[in-house]
Amino acid sequence: MTLSRFRRRPLARLAVMVIGLSAAVLAVAVPAVAIPPGGPGDPDSPGTPGVQCLERTRARSSSVDQRTTFGVETVRYSWNIEPGCGGLTFSVSGQPVGPKGSMQVSVPTSRYLSVRGSLPGTGSGEWGRQFVLAGRIVIYTESSNGELIAHPGASSGNTSHDAMVKEVAESVKPQHVSGFEGKVLEIHRIPSDRQVTDLPPWDHLDPDEKTDSPSDGDRTWGDLRGLSHSRSGRTGIAIAVGQERTVYTVTHELGHVVLSLGAPELMEEVDQLRAAQVFALIFGGDTEPVGCDDTYALSTVDEYWAEGTAALFDTREACAPPPVFSTEYTPSFLRTENVQLYDLLRRVYNAG
Repeated sequence: MTLSRFRRRPLARLAVMVIGLSAAVLAVAVPAVAIPPGGPGDPDSPGTPGVQCLERTRARSSSVDQRTTFGVETVRYSWNIEPGCGGLTFSVSGQPVGPKGSMQVSVPTSRYLSVRGSLPGTGSGEWGRQFVLAGRIVIYTESSNGELIAHPGASSGNTSHDAMVKEVAESVKPQHVSGFEGKVLEIHRIPSDRQVTDLPPWDHLDPDEKTDSPSDGDRTWGDLRGLSHSRSGRTGIAIAVGQERTVYTVTHELGHVVLSLGAPELMEEVDQLRAAQVFALIFGGDTEPVGCDDTYALSTVDEYWAEGTAALFDTREACAPPPVFSTEYTPSFLRTENVQLYDLLRRVYNAG
């Protein structure tokens, strides 16, 4: 969730967070995966010529023309496979293909594209894997009777916003994309005169009820202009961002999704770092948390990571009024003041 106000709060306020401390995204080349009925390490595998053929087969190259699919239905996948022997047959998305070629492939949900090869009587293999993140941006218009009409597409109408969405999504490293497989990342733009609770993924929330996050203080669901992430149907992962918001908000909200789906194994390590900064602030240590509001950034592990993500992608205009905190949401600030958080973020993102 994102800030609706930016101000430093007294350090004494940080003490209450001690009680709440815990125990403390793309084109990616993935190595070939051979799937024979046995293998060199299997004592029952005789190492037949067929098995050896699959082991010798390799991908010379593979690529996709788009690593995300915001608003498009297909991407062009290209491959060049060097067969380990004759007799191998290849396919892409169930379509017979040669060992070298390219084709348009449908990506209705995030998935790995690859070339599958099979050898009769031996087994099959998979080469040239590329991950493509399926996404769409949803904007809304209002009908004559006041109902909101959703328009999924490729653009929000805000060039900077859309460019940042692609930059963050495409920067997630190969080892952190599998959690998105089978899902569609949706960016919903909240009309300036409507509330997030008016949009379908969040219309079950009471706009007058306080949120369930300690980082939001007295704010209600209806107050929020940035929110993630809600299920949208069976496969959708939805983020809400106010139309009037800067790239900071969408970057922050994407950070929440990347941590929960792409790097959940880092939760404990990130939270331990957050806890250390809380104690340092309370007891006079030399530390400067990221963001405009120390209490907000340190309130939960999720907000700590999301604020760090916003800094890594240089959303320096987030703080108001600038230029008081204009350097806080920058990679250089992380490298100087929060190098451990910077290193954790760099384990997940190719950025900064």
